[in-house]
Amino acid sequence: MTTANGVAWAGLHQLFKSTDKGFTWQNVSFPMSVGNFIQYISFFDANSGLVSTDSGLFVTHDQGATWNVFFSE
Repeated sequence: MTTANGVAWAGLHQLFKSTDKGFTWQNVSFPMSVGNFIQYISFFDANSGLVSTDSGLFVTHDQGATWNVFFSE
């Protein structure tokens, strides 16, 4: 779990975000293979961040609407 500029991010098999301090959570569309785990989440601001899984490293610059994949299986 991590926070950046008022957005909280959390996940294990799916990725979720909260823009209201954790009162409500949205499931974020995330291109991770079934059965894989989120290992690390780091956001630099409300829009840009990295998510590391056992299938690769994913980067977003639009609050999780789209993802670029780096170092995939």
